[in-house]
Amino acid sequence: MSTQNPDDPLPIDSKQVVNSKDPESTKEDTEDTSQSELSVSQSESGTSTLTLPFRPADHHSTMPAVRKQSVKKLPQATKARTWTWPSRNRPRPTLPDAQKRALRAQAAQDTLKVAQEIVDSCEGGFGISVKISHEKAKRLEHDLKHPKFPNWPTTQAKVVNKDTLDAALALRNAGDIMGIKSTARVCVLNFANAITPGGGWLNGASAQEEQICYRTTLGYSGILKEFYPWKPDEGLYTSNVVIFRENEDTGYSWMWTKKPEWLPMVAVISVAATSGPLLDRTNTKYAKDSERTLMEEKMRFTLRLAADFNHTRLVLGALGCGAFRHPAGEVADCWVKVLQEKEFNGWFEFIVFAVLDKKDGVNITTFKKALHNLEM
Repeated sequence: MSTQNPDDPLPIDSKQVVNSKDPESTKEDTEDTSQSELSVSQSESGTSTLTLPFRPADHHSTMPAVRKQSVKKLPQATKARTWTWPSRNRPRPTLPDAQKRALRAQAAQDTLKVAQEIVDSCEGGFGISVKISHEKAKRLEHDLKHPKFPNWPTTQAKVVNKDTLDAALALRNAGDIMGIKSTARVCVLNFANAITPGGGWLNGASAQEEQICYRTTLGYSGILKEFYPWKPDEGLYTSNVVIFRENEDTGYSWMWTKKPEWLPMVAVISVAATSGPLLDRTNTKYAKDSERTLMEEKMRFTLRLAADFNHTRLVLGALGCGAFRHPAGEVADCWVKVLQEKEFNGWFEFIVFAVLDKKDGVNITTFKKALHNLEM
């Protein structure tokens, strides 16, 4: 770890920090408070404001204060039980690909409108979105006196055939993965596009990053244009991402948008794999050691960033194993190597790999064989 004050976040250039509402909110986020209950205040104009507890330990999973009157135009909420219905068990759409793409593009526009309503309704800012280099994500230290070191005795990885956000909701709500009743903040890994914010989500594409954008505030308030393009050793951290739609198999049905303070919130780390790495003749191995080394550095960067921002429950995945053509076996082996490095012992409570694939697909089969029940 760096020589900075351990209570401070990473040493980030202030010009790279984007606060959606209030430049003072970053300061407010670091202030401790013993408040543990909701409070309602009323202004002179009669506007009621609902204030939620806002502490450094849970500011990633708690909605900021919300003005009740500012959410009247939101769509009618539907009953949402995302964590109880594994996405692979839902009936698959039978629409032609072109029609599904058009519907996704329309969903993107609807999502932008509602995301703006949610973000604008929040008092005191909407968290931070930060561009960070690998160099600034310093190596973690094992020190029981370190205020951020949770010292979990053992971490066991799980691999599930789920959409990333569905897995995050399951982990957050102690759902169908661990069978644990407590809730905790969750940080998810976004397989980002280093050139275009959100990849092709505005045009109806359907990769992992696009699916996150269709359902959350990430595309509106997290992956901002001024951050792009990235260098190979850079990524983004977004502290507050609200989930307000279900997955594609439900037609992106709305969740509790009339009650934004009820909506689940996650943090997102956006990392971009290289596109089309050179492979060997079998197409199952990297042809150059430098490709594997860079992938491992991206994984260490993800884990260091999550730990530095106090996230103990992570949803990771098959980074680069889709359109970017990284071999699943190599990526899974990289995760195994990095997760078992001594540096990361004790920092995480639960790690889930969400690998959405057909039942016997290469990605899910490979990741389950390499990572399911892996102890670290």
